[in-house]
Amino acid sequence: MIKNESGGAINSQTLLYSRQVLIEMMWQNIVEQPWTGIGFGTSTDPAFVYRAGLLSAPTEKGIMPLALLEETGIIGTAFFTLLIVAILAYSVESNNVPGLMGFAGIIGVNLAEANFFSFGGQGGFFWIWVMACFILNDATRTRTT
Repeated sequence: MIKNESGGAINSQTLLYSRQVLIEMMWQNIVEQPWTGIGFGTSTDPAFVYRAGLLSAPTEKGIMPLALLEETGIIGTAFFTLLIVAILAYSVESNNVPGLMGFAGIIGVNLAEANFFSFGGQGGFFWIWVMACFILNDATRTRTT
């Protein structure tokens, strides 16, 4: 059981309530621009538009599948799905268990909080970590053969 600040239990409605407005806004953007999306790291929220600068515009994106559809549309989501399939296929074909586990880890982390494409921040760290996992497998394989 999870407790909130007031000491009461948190139920599923409480957890979803904090994301409901965000989910509804994301879904509306998907419906309005289903094929191409609204662009990476953008939002139609008036508060975002007001604070967005020339070089920095932080957005809150949750639920990776919805974030992908909202930002890149059906076309971008299809390409991203191909990327995921290609990385997974390479991992399985080359028997790269560290790489597969590293990639599965960042997919799992990003399902609930989509920061996959924040290359200058945590997203960049995720990709470096996945590359290190793939290299780790190659380094151990080279050493043992």
